[in-house]
Amino acid sequence: MNELNKKLKSLMNKNNIIPMGALVAIVFIILTFLFWENYRKNHRAQIISMKYPNVSSVSHENLSSTKWIENKTGIDFVWIPSAPFDGDRGESKKNDINELYIMSHEVTIKQFRFFINYTNYKTTAEVKGWSLLYDKSKGKWVKKKEVTWKSPGFESDESHPVVHVSYHDACSMAKWLSNIYSASCLFRLPTEAEWTNVCCSGFENIPDFSKDNICDYANVHDFRSLQDNGLSFPNFNCDDGFPLTAPIKSFKPNLFGIYDMIGNVWEWTLDDYSKYILYPISSVKNPLVTSSVNSQSVLRGGGWPSTPKGASCDYRLHREKDRTNCDLGFRLVMIPLTEFPVVPVK
Repeated sequence: MNELNKKLKSLMNKNNIIPMGALVAIVFIILTFLFWENYRKNHRAQIISMKYPNVSSVSHENLSSTKWIENKTGIDFVWIPSAPFDGDRGESKKNDINELYIMSHEVTIKQFRFFINYTNYKTTAEVKGWSLLYDKSKGKWVKKKEVTWKSPGFESDESHPVVHVSYHDACSMAKWLSNIYSASCLFRLPTEAEWTNVCCSGFENIPDFSKDNICDYANVHDFRSLQDNGLSFPNFNCDDGFPLTAPIKSFKPNLFGIYDMIGNVWEWTLDDYSKYILYPISSVKNPLVTSSVNSQSVLRGGGWPSTPKGASCDYRLHREKDRTNCDLGFRLVMIPLTEFPVVPVK
């Protein structure tokens, strides 16, 4: 109401002569706007209450103190506070990252299977009829027929992260969840900025996190991988116990309680690839790099075959969006009724 009084006073000064009909119309418009804002806020809380039965508080502000579990898939999401993000380290420009909920682990075979069974969706690898596996005898990645998310080409169970999934497959699962929850929230891949913030902030103050004992925190290219897979590139000097993918939550989490941000499988992000992480507008929140002509997306975090160079919060990989192989997976974020702007690739 104070806002309404200020607007009326600004209109009714000695230099403004407003017809009574126009004044009534202005008052009506302002009152309608204030009523709608109040209704929208309350209605949003009601929607969250209906859609989030596991959440003890229904206001958006109070969601920020809650871990949320999605009922259909059993996926648990961890709240991440808003934070500044500087793109390439050392840049003076800052971009704010809004609060969000991110999966505490990578999407598992079991969770992806639920999506497939519910929708009858066909993955990129299933449509192509092949995917990529590492061939020890040839020392390189090769095409293998009939290798898919449900037949990955190596031993795994429902608790392992799903692999042989493309960018398009990940986005399709996110869209399916978003449609279920309609106006209450949005599911999607994390942007590169969001992913980097969660990884860097989550590991920076862990005293014992280093490359000397990374096997406590991550499934990477180590002694076990070197012995069993014959990968010829540099390895870590430790043994994480798994030659290929590991069940989720097999290693220590970061400070947010999030697992496998480094290692296990590479994770798709929402961004289209550009050579450098360029977010030129310092006032932009939640920056997203996109291009109408770019068919590649950014992957982060490294996987079970990752070297000391690749298994880090900073290293960037880029692949075609229809790429599928045995170390590519994903995790999702959940945004309660929020949007983010787009920064185009130049």
